[in-house]
Amino acid sequence: MITMKINLSHLHISAMILLGFALHSCSSSDNDQSTTPQDQLFEDRLLTLVPLTLNNFDVNGMAVAYINSGDVLLKTGFGLADVASNTAITPNTIFNVGSVSKMFTGYGAMNLVRQGKIDLDSPIESYLSTWQLPPSEFNHSKVTLGRLMRHRGGTSVIGYPGYPFGQPKPTLIESLSGLGSQGEAVQIIYDPGSDTQYSGGGISIMQLAIEEVGEMPFANFMQSNIFNRFGMTSTGFEYTNSVFNQIATPYNREKIEVGHTDFTALGAAGMLSNLNDLVDFSLAIINIYNESISGAPGVDLETLNKIRNSAINGTLQWEVAHQVRGVNGVVLIGHIGTNPGWRTTLHIAPREGHALITMANGPSGGPDNQIICEWIREITGVSLAEFCN
Repeated sequence: MITMKINLSHLHISAMILLGFALHSCSSSDNDQSTTPQDQLFEDRLLTLVPLTLNNFDVNGMAVAYINSGDVLLKTGFGLADVASNTAITPNTIFNVGSVSKMFTGYGAMNLVRQGKIDLDSPIESYLSTWQLPPSEFNHSKVTLGRLMRHRGGTSVIGYPGYPFGQPKPTLIESLSGLGSQGEAVQIIYDPGSDTQYSGGGISIMQLAIEEVGEMPFANFMQSNIFNRFGMTSTGFEYTNSVFNQIATPYNREKIEVGHTDFTALGAAGMLSNLNDLVDFSLAIINIYNESISGAPGVDLETLNKIRNSAINGTLQWEVAHQVRGVNGVVLIGHIGTNPGWRTTLHIAPREGHALITMANGPSGGPDNQIICEWIREITGVSLAEFCN
């Protein structure tokens, strides 16, 4: 059984580390960013690696958590949530998590599967009364929840850029139908089950199915059946006053504010969360897999085995809207999420009890890739080319 002990000495970064990050100027090349002593404990190496890579890639700040064998060894913030007010990032700082939303939408759909309300292999249209896929040359009955969660449903629309906060946005039905300023309808573009093509549009179909079968708005369903059950009190989809009191400011690569983005495609890209909640959820996943706790419908051992069992060593797979990687016998599950001014990565090795979470209010790639590279090397002994480039 893996327990949830916390090493309190690493919960908050020291003032000196924060000052060093604020004052550090980059004089080394990008190739120098992995030069941390290999004989240090990994949590101590992160205290050097994270500020160095953030400076090298011009990112204002990042929240980072490192879990090893079920113990939280690091959970802290680096840099600034908001430059103008000099507000530091902490584990309570809220971020938009982008496509990390998808894995939680997967759990929401599996909740309905466990209740016997949706069948993984039945036509998804049989659960939809307010919208149907447009006519096509392909067999619509082959578009199932199981295939949508593996990005094998044949559906279009890779992703959703969202809408500037405060401006009008389409309803979910309008978005699926291609109405609104972004105007790309979700349709079948290849024979379902014959290929794997990443589709945010497929996740939006899942969002609609959850609303119709769950008989409530998607955000309410997720709050009641997923977030509340795991104590994720700062996670949701709405920009409330409480969220605005805690949310970081998003910046582009030039460190210019880009403004907050609102989404119709909540299940694909709209979730808001903080490091504390994602750590608690990751610990729950670890303990569910190792049978320390029972979990909840849809977030249970059967679902985790379904996700893990899809792994093929050295190849990225998809299951229950998770990215699944087999690396030297270790199965990593989770997702990476990117929206304008935001970048979140969540990777969990449930059997071994390991996890790494990064949440940045800046552009994608670079800093988190290097950190993920070092972490995967630490727990598997392998440098994964996807991140170590």
